[in-house]
Amino acid sequence: MGLRRETHGRLCLRQRRFVRAQRALARQLAWPARQNLVRALGAVYDHLLATVSTTCELGTVANWNQHNLPDLLTAPGDELAWILGEPLPAEAQSAQPYRGPTRVIVPTLRASLAANAPQNLKVIILSEQPPRRAALYWRKLGESRFAMIPLTHLVRGVYCVGLPSPAKDDFEYYVKVEPDSGRPICFPATAPKLNQTVVIWP
Repeated sequence: MGLRRETHGRLCLRQRRFVRAQRALARQLAWPARQNLVRALGAVYDHLLATVSTTCELGTVANWNQHNLPDLLTAPGDELAWILGEPLPAEAQSAQPYRGPTRVIVPTLRASLAANAPQNLKVIILSEQPPRRAALYWRKLGESRFAMIPLTHLVRGVYCVGLPSPAKDDFEYYVKVEPDSGRPICFPATAPKLNQTVVIWP
């Protein structure tokens, strides 16, 4: 019985030494590699989000989130946390805040619209901080003054706004976003001199 306890004690000691050695090796080799990977993926997303302007390009970002990140970052992160015996800190996780300049994206543009047909516009605002104000400005073609409709916040950086309804006359519009600091951002970039035009057809 004593020999069995002694053998069991030696096995437990070896196991503890193995776990300590494994954790030390993970901190020495896997941890720096993990940090480099997270930084590299942050750069990938910075480049992706700098070019997104359509629904198809948003699909590329969704593809990275749904198919690439689980195998590339999430699963190895879970394994590393298990080896270390503790959760990974925030800087080693996949979720990274947006760090680029404020961008206004209208992924679906309509150049024409059936008479009396309503249209809801989805607007995506990429920004480090929520904007102070975001609105759509529109007017009938030939008129001089714009009417203003505030954007409604849905979730994260996604907003929506209803265009004039029922639409009976050709009109033009632009979206203006006012950050907490810095100059306002407009979509299209040529607004308010050259705006997005919508032609009404019978």
